[in-house]
Amino acid sequence: MKKIKPPSPEKLTQIEAAHQILMQGIQLRQNLNTALLQKCDVTLSEKELLAKIYMSGEKIRMSDVSKTLMFTEGGATKIIKRLVERGFVTRQQSEQDGRVFLIDITDSGAEKLAKALETMESVAYPLMKETFTAKECETVTKLLKKLGANFPEA
Repeated sequence: MKKIKPPSPEKLTQIEAAHQILMQGIQLRQNLNTALLQKCDVTLSEKELLAKIYMSGEKIRMSDVSKTLMFTEGGATKIIKRLVERGFVTRQQSEQDGRVFLIDITDSGAEKLAKALETMESVAYPLMKETFTAKECETVTKLLKKLGANFPEA
């Protein structure tokens, strides 16, 4: 078997940090997704899409949804279709440009979003409170924002 040259201690520390961010992010996402499915009958991706539309305060283009949430266009279309079928969002063709579809949240969708946010809070808040002090949460947030600011455009 071929020997692998181990990374330098500095690189090993950086690789371990990246690995931990990835693994803990996956675990938190799974926990949130499970809680949302059990308590709200929505997935985390559906909640994220509802929140994006709600926060925009207006109808948004389907292409904007996929870009900002890092969904493929096909993935965003599937999620939107499910949300339309359930009455949580509306999808209509733009009057100005027939190639563009606009998405808007319904009252039912806003109610579902509110319940989903309460559920997420019931999962994330106790975890963060038990794990970190308020100051540590500020530091973690600052560091993760710094990391996010350095990602190259995809």
